[in-house]
Amino acid sequence: MNPKDNPIYEQSLEFELILLARAIFGLDTEGARKVSPAWCLRPESAQAYSKLKGLSDDAIRETFSYMLSTDRYLQSALEHAMDDAGYPAKDILAKMRKDYISRTEKALLEKFNNASTDKQKLGYLETLQSLYRVVSSDVYFVDVSADPPNEEFLLTWQDVPFLPKGDMTTVKAKAKSGKTQFVKQIIAALISPSGQCNGITRARDHPYRVYWMDTEQSHCSSYKAYKMVLRLAGIDDSKNDENLTLANSRMQGYKDRFEQLENDVRHADYDVVVLDGIKDVVKNINDPEETDELMSRVLRLIQDRNINLLSVIHENPNGEDAKMRGWLGTELANKSFEVFEIKPNKETEIFTVENTERREAPIPPFGFKFEDGTLVGCEVESKLQGQSHMRLVPYKLSRAEQEWNQFAKAFEQNPDLSMTQKEIIDKHLAMGTIKRATTQNRIEQYLAQHKLEVDGSGKSARYSLSPSERSKLKQRLNGEPLQPLNDAPF
Repeated sequence: MNPKDNPIYEQSLEFELILLARAIFGLDTEGARKVSPAWCLRPESAQAYSKLKGLSDDAIRETFSYMLSTDRYLQSALEHAMDDAGYPAKDILAKMRKDYISRTEKALLEKFNNASTDKQKLGYLETLQSLYRVVSSDVYFVDVSADPPNEEFLLTWQDVPFLPKGDMTTVKAKAKSGKTQFVKQIIAALISPSGQCNGITRARDHPYRVYWMDTEQSHCSSYKAYKMVLRLAGIDDSKNDENLTLANSRMQGYKDRFEQLENDVRHADYDVVVLDGIKDVVKNINDPEETDELMSRVLRLIQDRNINLLSVIHENPNGEDAKMRGWLGTELANKSFEVFEIKPNKETEIFTVENTERREAPIPPFGFKFEDGTLVGCEVESKLQGQSHMRLVPYKLSRAEQEWNQFAKAFEQNPDLSMTQKEIIDKHLAMGTIKRATTQNRIEQYLAQHKLEVDGSGKSARYSLSPSERSKLKQRLNGEPLQPLNDAPF
């Protein structure tokens, strides 16, 4: 019989790892030192315990911080080990990863500065860049038994979310056909105090931070573009806005442009990075090797910084050919979550925005024009129906609303009930809806959003639904609709 098929195996493994996790934080160092490495079920644990024997208490945390931040078995054990000690496991794990990165970054920067050749400098630079990646099996393997990865969309149009964090969006069109004009509206919606521009609506109340690199226009044109975005956003255009950085790289070489973008984005906290246009960061848009290298760096940057990278590229100039230019354009079509095409009508002066490719249901088309310098939204024909018309569409719950409804199931038997954190966690574990750590995080999140109320503190604190959420839950349990039908152009 394979020992891994024995239920005692999992229990023993958990016990072994909990001892190690507790040792890392000095909760039970001596108890962990008494464990024989020969008893361990995992080679990694045996190695860890062997090292533990000869370490001082002060050295334990630093030695195991990297191992803990990359070992999902230890991460799981840590949650159990910290429960009875009152430590927030997620916060500790994040701090340890940050501490490790901080120490390693300092050492690598010193080596980088002292390197004598360009090859050595490049090696240290690549190591520095990879330092921020999530080094975990979760990057490669999908686990459907775990909570689903968070997918955060930053904007909506007609109740359809778009511009996802951690992914790519591409805007394409012929030369001088309104690509940048559309991008300006997106940026304006992202930073506007009102959270809207031409019907494009931001997904949260406060602004996002945007980094915008312009590779094509002159410095003067970039200056005017910045001012126009501020006016579209309803912001004073006499000074820069703290949420928008515009870099003009027209005078730089193609290699320097993307290196500057990488450096700027890695040393600041942005939500969206606009690369207008992406063809100017490569020498040859038809070179497969150069394209592959660029896309690898782009995708790594997106993952490391959890941003949306919005790239702008030209279509082939020949007639009705709407393909994006070169091998680079083909790869953008393959890698992007969504692609928008801009089409101008010379007679009506209306620009039509169509969502030509998307991994989910497409976004309804819309249009815009400028009258005396003022942006005007326009109704346009839908390719899906062949004509523009209105229809009733049911309200679609956002991801945040779905997660709240999932959490509120713990209160469905009695909306007026108050429970301790442990009682809420146990309810979700029994229902198989939300895992322990996720429930803990959501309790803190919903307290901050005033969806929950708390009475008392510590382990005796009791949580209950806020009056408004209690009323909504009772309505839902009585079969009343959560939201009315909306009139929305299709």
